[in-house]
Amino acid sequence: MSITIRISAFLVCLASLILADGWYIEAESIPVVGDWILESKKPGYTGEGYIMNSNPSKISRGSRMSYEFTVETAGTYIADLRGRRDREGVCENEAGDQCNDVYTAWDGGNKVKTMVKRMGWDQWGWQSTIEVAHHSFQKNMKDLEPGPHKFHLEIRSKGVKIDAIAIYKKGTGRPSSGTAVAEGPRAHSFRRPHGATEGTLYSVTGRKLGEITDKASLQKALRDRPKGTFIIQDAAGNTLRRFAR
Repeated sequence: MSITIRISAFLVCLASLILADGWYIEAESIPVVGDWILESKKPGYTGEGYIMNSNPSKISRGSRMSYEFTVETAGTYIADLRGRRDREGVCENEAGDQCNDVYTAWDGGNKVKTMVKRMGWDQWGWQSTIEVAHHSFQKNMKDLEPGPHKFHLEIRSKGVKIDAIAIYKKGTGRPSSGTAVAEGPRAHSFRRPHGATEGTLYSVTGRKLGEITDKASLQKALRDRPKGTFIIQDAAGNTLRRFAR
């Protein structure tokens, strides 16, 4: 009896992986740009940390983070952001409608104001709301055809922190942290051939450290580096490997 129950549970788990039409993407899974910085001060984040706007002003140029994923089944897809804002620093004395949004865009579309304030202050939460007109809101959704796509994230408000992005087909559940899609769609930033040693080596902050051709060149590039997290990307910007030492 116990063996049958365990096998059944395993098959249910396996089916949920194979049928998943979604991606859980850590915000820090690609090198940060502009005034985004990687932090891990606030507990409750997933992955290795979260990204935060380090600029005390509202808008920062050159801050577009682009996350790649490949759709296999056409349909309407939803994008949720896991974020927070805190009553501290540049946001300590701000009104309730401040420190509360970012810009997002699908593929080559226009960027839109995207809210991250539903959870209130000082806590992580999910939200999928864009402002299509003044005080007119709707869910952040897009009809997508099979093929490669990009979801873009840009700074708009000061003090905003983003932990993760969940993209999933309408009518399905939001993928959870660490979701591994056994077959079907997969975010490019999660394509990690084990032990990849060819490509361009970056620090987690986005600093280019050199070209890697084999294990020996990787070891040489890391020889005098302080401990930290590093990324190897291919020529197209896909992350092949992410590791700490």
